[in-house]
Amino acid sequence: MPTVTPDLVTIPEPEEWVREHQILAGFAHTLGVVKKLLSDADIHHADGISYTPEGDLIVGETARNLLRSTYGDDRWRYIENYLTS
Repeated sequence: MPTVTPDLVTIPEPEEWVREHQILAGFAHTLGVVKKLLSDADIHHADGISYTPEGDLIVGETARNLLRSTYGDDRWRYIENYLTS
């Protein structure tokens, strides 16, 4: 009976793995903070974050202003680029 051997799994370099997971963890943290900020500010649906029927993201002006004031211009641009990509 032939022996079945598993395919070799590529193990990433440690620095690459840590960098990727730091980015993902930072992203998860940022999204959690954004969610909390919007709920704490009692931002209404029209002024918050919603989607069009086609699935495009809409970030209302009130939500934009809250995020911009919380994160500053540089960090806001990073978040805005993520949300609109």
